[in-house]
Amino acid sequence: MDFPCAENRAFDLAYMTEVDPMWNDDSLSFIINPEALLFGNPVSQLACVADSVAATVTYPIDPLFWCMGSWGSFYPLSGSMIENNPLNVNAGLAARMLFKLGRETLLYDTGINQCASAGVVTPILVKSNYRLQIARPVRGNDCIPIGRPSLLWGTAKNPPFGTTTTSADNFLWSLTRRRVCCVGYALN
Repeated sequence: MDFPCAENRAFDLAYMTEVDPMWNDDSLSFIINPEALLFGNPVSQLACVADSVAATVTYPIDPLFWCMGSWGSFYPLSGSMIENNPLNVNAGLAARMLFKLGRETLLYDTGINQCASAGVVTPILVKSNYRLQIARPVRGNDCIPIGRPSLLWGTAKNPPFGTTTTSADNFLWSLTRRRVCCVGYALN
């Protein structure tokens, strides 16, 4: 019955951070996220404790849009993070990229408007609509919400030495996103 809601488009791998100057420079990324000044202080970051607890127990808190749970802050929207755990860093970078693509109108959220066929532009990421699953260096079985600590899902997911097909600290993530759809049915 939900066949009309099935995704029929191919996936795209065309975005490369190597050619994006804003991904490699915190001050240049300020162009697309000037509100980072509001959330780059200890009081705003203290609110992220609640998001971290929520992501650990259930799902992240969407109104705390600047928080990535135990992975840190979404701001700045660049590829630099201050963290020691490589699993948290890489999962955080994947989540930041989702936020950045939404801000640049390159990612449409299919979990908001039920009758929008292509999704809705979301310059502020709705965290609860997305899950990540680690595929490399070691494949994971769980789709984790944004901000869930790697202590719960990351056991043996980053070996100290690479396997035969990949090196350590070379991550690949699979994205799962919520998709809601409305389909009209005629009754005779």
